[in-house]
Amino acid sequence: MPLYHFFMDAARTPPRLGVSRSNPPVTGGTVVDTFEHDDAPWDELRKIAEARSSPLHVEWRDGVRWQKQGEEFTATPMGLESARFVANALARAMGSSRIVTQRGKIVWESVSGRAR
Repeated sequence: MPLYHFFMDAARTPPRLGVSRSNPPVTGGTVVDTFEHDDAPWDELRKIAEARSSPLHVEWRDGVRWQKQGEEFTATPMGLESARFVANALARAMGSSRIVTQRGKIVWESVSGRAR
């Protein structure tokens, strides 16, 4: 079975995500999940990858530990954009924030209100 990589690029506007056979993705972004699957249309593979990586969580640093903000976001373009909006607001208020997948992979991070 072929190996596929699900990637997200939250630094772009609008944020991008997709499935690729290359790691790192040729178009940029961060690989957040890798899985094997029979050949299938790209839209079907992306839906599988989105389900595997959902929900996304926004976290902020309380000085010592990362704390999870209560809202959950789907690993879709709209969900990633919404998570980034919340993460930016938290970064301005708390100094640091990040977006992570359900498996703990960091998708986007801001320290002192600046995205990295």
